[in-house]
Amino acid sequence: MPNPNTSVDLSQIPDSPQIPLPGEKEKKEQEALLKDMERANRMRGTVHWWKRCFFAISFIFLIIIIIVRLWALVTPAGWHWLTDEQTSKIDEFFVHGTIGAIIAGYLGKYFRKEKRGW
Repeated sequence: MPNPNTSVDLSQIPDSPQIPLPGEKEKKEQEALLKDMERANRMRGTVHWWKRCFFAISFIFLIIIIIVRLWALVTPAGWHWLTDEQTSKIDEFFVHGTIGAIIAGYLGKYFRKEKRGW
């Protein structure tokens, strides 16, 4: 801890560099840069909104498929509107999707760029 009784010579501290005042050219460049940044932010917001819409529609579609499959399991055969082949395709969709997710979860770490140091 420094001693509070000793004085510090402030004349040894160098002056900060003087930043020149911006001219017309610099102002235009700065405005163009700000417009580009605003445009990029708007684009990110738009892409984010479309991704959310895609995931919401996909989730609703998946819920409908699950409800239809559960309907085929719970109700009597006379109430079904899907054939046995169609229900087996729904089952295959869920089984292969689950297996693919498990494989991607375990093997995905080997294919990520940040883990390989590229």
